Amino acid sequence: MSDLSQTESLLGASISHYRILKFLGAGGMGAVYEAEDQVLGRRIALKMLPRELCSDRSALDRFQREARAASALNHPNICTIYEISEWEGDHFIALELLEGDRLRDRIVNRALPLNDVLDFGIQIADALNAAHRKGVVHRDITPSNIFLTRNGQAKLLDFGLAKLVVSEEAVLNSSVPTSPSDSALTSKGTTMGTIGYMSPEQARGQEIDARSDLFSFGAVLYEMATGKQAFPGNTSAVIFDSILNRSPLPLARVNPALPPALDPVVFRALEKDRELRYQTAAELRADLRRMKRDLDSSLSAPSSSSSQVPAAVPRGSSRHLSAQGLPIVNRQPLRWLLAALQLMYLVFYVAALAQLEDIHRFAQIVIPGSGWGLPAVVLVTACIGIAVRLYLLSSIAFDHPELGKKFRSLFFLLLPLDQLWALSPLLLVTRIGLGLAFGAMAALLYCPFSQRTLVRMAYPVVVPPN
Repeated sequence: MSDLSQTESLLGASISHYRILKFLGAGGMGAVYEAEDQVLGRRIALKMLPRELCSDRSALDRFQREARAASALNHPNICTIYEISEWEGDHFIALELLEGDRLRDRIVNRALPLNDVLDFGIQIADALNAAHRKGVVHRDITPSNIFLTRNGQAKLLDFGLAKLVVSEEAVLNSSVPTSPSDSALTSKGTTMGTIGYMSPEQARGQEIDARSDLFSFGAVLYEMATGKQAFPGNTSAVIFDSILNRSPLPLARVNPALPPALDPVVFRALEKDRELRYQTAAELRADLRRMKRDLDSSLSAPSSSSSQVPAAVPRGSSRHLSAQGLPIVNRQPLRWLLAALQLMYLVFYVAALAQLEDIHRFAQIVIPGSGWGLPAVVLVTACIGIAVRLYLLSSIAFDHPELGKKFRSLFFLLLPLDQLWALSPLLLVTRIGLGLAFGAMAALLYCPFSQRTLVRMAYPVVVPPN
């Protein structure tokens, strides 16, 4: 039976005392449904192991291990497990039903507001601290395994790769062997986890401890703050090489709106030598809390020194301030507007070049004996404009992190060029009339300054503290 037909066949069916209502999604270890607990009268999420894997002892052990690991934890930022059972050959886990989005869906090519990065970061660090104190190493901390509820709560999911160890001391000591059930499933030398978020020791297939989760969480924090993966790559080999040998770009180069104070926190979590990394989730949580306190203090004291980090904004707002004090709402629409402006200018230049002979005739009427002087000016300035606009358009398309700085240098070249071209509607005065020609000229005179504002908001230049 195909996965689709199995999914459809379960809708409306009863599994034990749960009635399946709706299909929610699927992953490597099973499909998840919304179901009704007919005994307690509440809605829950039901995770079903695919029937073809029920006879696979390794898959079944991993499925059961997820339930055992998560059920040992009682924490507001860890998804609650209600029951693990089997019904007529179907193995399932009944767990807390969450409403909201996975972090993965929130950060597709866009960063979270700084206040959310800190809030959610503190919550996940607290959840990891609780898990590690109970002897559980998650081993697969990724944006896909973090859920953000509608009321602003972060929840850690999917303990299917969790490593169960004997004590809190054991979880911080990689030389302590895992429990027999865990050893049978993941022997030394086996690489477990999601490649782009693995710690260096995971990538090498070495024994791991709680500090491996902290590296993975550092990669998640980096992506939350920048909208870009810390270790991108098209192949596993490229990603492994980055994890083992390369450092991610500084945060401010990817997202110039971020304060410098966040870099030391994220990059300490991403230390390749685990002895230099945060040693516990509690340490990482403390640094995030300290940073949030400082940001909140700067918000409540706007007259304080300008060398302090920019203030955070109230939770729930998507606005935060750049190093220039400009509000960042959502960079994507700003980038679309900038790209549209470049395309407008390109069309403008090409249309003028296509009408060079008409411009020559118009010049002869207005300034008899001027020859090809005016068409030559149009030709030269249009060619320069096309080159500059293509450069800007490609920088916007690839989201060049230093476009703001580059544009500062180009602006004083572009301004006289654009002001000169703003006079071009006068060439059409016989066709469109004097009023419309002056209106178009005024709009074109305004465009360079509008463009500068858009660039400053979408690509603010980081001003280093004094």
